[in-house]
Amino acid sequence: MKPDKQQDTASKTEGKGFRIRMGLTGQIVLGLVLGIIVGLFFGEMASWLEVVGMVYVRGLQMTILPYIMFSLIVGFGSLSYERAWLLAKRAGLLLVLFWTIGLSMVVLMTLTFPDRESATFFNPGMVEPKEDVALLDMFIPSNPFEALATSAIPAVVLFSILFGLALIGIQDKAGLLANLSVVSKTLQRVTAFVVKITPIGVFGLTASAAGTLNIDDVVRLQVYFVAYIGTCLFLAFLAFPLVMSTLTPFSYIQVLRVSKDALITAFTTGNLFVVLPIMIHDCQRLFKEEVPEAQESAFYIDILIPVTFNFPNMGKLTALLFVFFGAWFIGKPLGFSEYPSTLATGLPVFFGGIDLALPYMLQIKGLPPDLFSLYVVSGIINGRFATLLACMELLCFTLVAVSSILGKLRIHPVKLGIGSAILVVSAIAVVVACRSYLHSNVPTANDQADFVKNMSVETLVPYEVFQEPPFSLEELKEQVEGGESPKKGNFFSRMFSGSNAEDSLEMEGKQESAKTRQVLRVGLFPDNLPWSYLNGEGDLAGYDVEVAHQLAYHLNCQLEFYFVEKEKAPLFLENGIIDILMSGVPITTEDITLYTFTDPYLQVNLGFLVPNRKEVLDIFLNPELLRKQTDFTIGYVPPSPFIPRLRATLPNVGIKPYETARDFFAEAEGKPEAFFTSAEAGSALSLIEPSYTVVLPPNRIVFNLAYPVNPNDKDFLWFMNQWLSVAKDSQELTSTYDYWILGHPREELKPRWSIIRDVLGWVE
Repeated sequence: MKPDKQQDTASKTEGKGFRIRMGLTGQIVLGLVLGIIVGLFFGEMASWLEVVGMVYVRGLQMTILPYIMFSLIVGFGSLSYERAWLLAKRAGLLLVLFWTIGLSMVVLMTLTFPDRESATFFNPGMVEPKEDVALLDMFIPSNPFEALATSAIPAVVLFSILFGLALIGIQDKAGLLANLSVVSKTLQRVTAFVVKITPIGVFGLTASAAGTLNIDDVVRLQVYFVAYIGTCLFLAFLAFPLVMSTLTPFSYIQVLRVSKDALITAFTTGNLFVVLPIMIHDCQRLFKEEVPEAQESAFYIDILIPVTFNFPNMGKLTALLFVFFGAWFIGKPLGFSEYPSTLATGLPVFFGGIDLALPYMLQIKGLPPDLFSLYVVSGIINGRFATLLACMELLCFTLVAVSSILGKLRIHPVKLGIGSAILVVSAIAVVVACRSYLHSNVPTANDQADFVKNMSVETLVPYEVFQEPPFSLEELKEQVEGGESPKKGNFFSRMFSGSNAEDSLEMEGKQESAKTRQVLRVGLFPDNLPWSYLNGEGDLAGYDVEVAHQLAYHLNCQLEFYFVEKEKAPLFLENGIIDILMSGVPITTEDITLYTFTDPYLQVNLGFLVPNRKEVLDIFLNPELLRKQTDFTIGYVPPSPFIPRLRATLPNVGIKPYETARDFFAEAEGKPEAFFTSAEAGSALSLIEPSYTVVLPPNRIVFNLAYPVNPNDKDFLWFMNQWLSVAKDSQELTSTYDYWILGHPREELKPRWSIIRDVLGWVE
């Protein structure tokens, strides 16, 4: 692509009029500014303009892949074996140099993360199976035409390189190379036509982004934003240009002047692929203007840029910073001893692209893969800085590599020493500045702990809370032994018929008649986070408490909640003192004989809650090492379906029961090394006790929760099974799960702030 040379701003006078001619760069900047203004003015109403931007992006993309293939075949096919080896050797060494500088900065920026006491709610990604990165399929095409059709860029590049290298030894190749060169130039002209609408495309993309960006997401991820953007700007505008200007005949100002169109387009589109032809043209133009005697420069540039594009650039590798951030974000920062392995693993994995590599890196570091969703959110902003960095790195790398191949490097020891000193001092200054800002502006308190303490139930029906059932266990036993039945009648009988209500007992005046009451009596286990507990205000809270409200709402009845002890609950259910037990009760072999369960309503995952100390974590993460322990004790709250299996698997480990999890944490002496619970409950408990963290077994182990009901009320059991079948697929229970288990705040989806709505009030 060779767009006409234009001046950034030119003016001419015609008669009495005055007209401004704006070059491509000025038009792009104007499109960028207008896009921001339109996005802020119209807000989410500007989201449709993304279509305009995508038309532009797709227009650029349609010719890039065939262009890369033909240019690589022509480039390598025109080389001799000696020149190909020289190209590989020089470019390879420089690539290692650029990686070393970039990854060193990534490591340094982890020092900016402030000290923070943090834990998180349960994340489904914690238990998702790992997916292997199929590097073989990605790089070695079994069918090159399929690779072209599916845009498998690394596979297309490898095929093109091998095809071009094979052409080196072919005698009658001139005709083929000439024809392919014509095709390559034709594709460049097609791209040049599309580039002319860059200002319009930039306007559409910017307006859509400015109108839909969620400010809350920016605040939530500010630590990562500051560290990431600081890294990108330092490498793009200081480190790499400094290396280039120190080693080549080109100055920093010359490179910026020539490459500004490519840099602005890369930043606004967030797509490095589409600016490859622009970069090729810019590099060729710079060599032609500043080193006109280097006539072979265009030839090497045509090869280097498409080939180097497929290697992990720092725009991609800087995403490794998210692995360190993710560990910090969930309160499990990686130790410095893990840094080398993280970088060594990440470098080859990122050949496969960020969307595959980053989830893989999160998994092998034991981090919730669902953290990747945070990365996706951050990509709205960071992706543009990453593309800007990749564009500048590729430009600087190409200029240095081609200068090296053509013997145009300028290596002066004094200049190298000064450049190195500037690089080191500047890096330290950036790290110190970012660290100071983050330590001053990012709260270190565990805000999610406050969140879980203040969670509240959506109250749908009138209710009362009682600390104990209307009968004590002793009173109940006395009446049963005396031949008196304290049964209150089945729930459905009370609700929908008068016969049972007339026969129901007054229970010594403690309750109203069943007919007038129409109350669902729900038993709860106290202090059973996150299923049923008292929040910081002393109000009843929890997942199952909210489900009880939803159930009562659909039954059009009131609620009475009774705290019951676990060993007494079966007798209270059997005698109709309570109608249902809703408090995270697992289905166990032992309890099947004690309870009449509904169908399962939730599947939860087995986990250990262990002290957040490396020596303890290492033991629980290694099953063989854990099996060898003889002085370990594990606490749990009965009933638990896995205690028999735990005793069989870890025969040397002690098992200690507790009434509640709070009793475990309150124990001062002789506290067990871990607490056996579900990962869902353990995650919530870790928010209250941030010195503990959840560890999952190597193989996922699940168990079901269900609601025990009055065994004499078969109609109610049937109704509950039908209601659960419908409710589990409803948005109502989904939002309840998201709030109580995943910790998603309950927020009304309000339109994004905009001038037209929130300032002028022209629209609702």
